[in-house]
This record gives sequence, structure tokens and C-alpha cells, in this order.
Amino acid sequence: MLIGPPGDAAAAAITAAVLLAQAGVNPQHAWEQPVLRLADTIVGLVVGVAAAWLSRRVLGHLFADE
Repeated sequence: MLIGPPGDAAAAAITAAVLLAQAGVNPQHAWEQPVLRLADTIVGLVVGVAAAWLSRRVLGHLFADE
């Protein structure tokens, strides 16, 4: 909380609660949940970077003529 925005602490707490709840529901496969969350995060990061790159290319071409 000291180095980041206050919303980060809430997001971390919610993520931890979801992981603990999933582990409580299905304790035999609890190790899968962090791996799946990491995979979701990586996919989201790749999609976000690709969208930003594509939008910069498209907008760069649109405004380059002006």
C-alpha cells in the first residue's frame, strides 16, 4: 500500500480470497488455480500490448497525413 495506488491492495485481497475459496472447494487440485490465474494474466497482457501496438499503428497512419 505504501508504493502503489490504494486500489492495488483491494485487488490483491480479492485475488487472494478467490484463490483460497477455490482451494477450499476443491483441495485436491488447489495448485492449479494460481497457474490458471497466471495464464489468464499473461493472455490479458499479450492482448493489451497487441491492441496498443495496433492502435498506435492505425492512428499513426491516420494522423500522419495532417
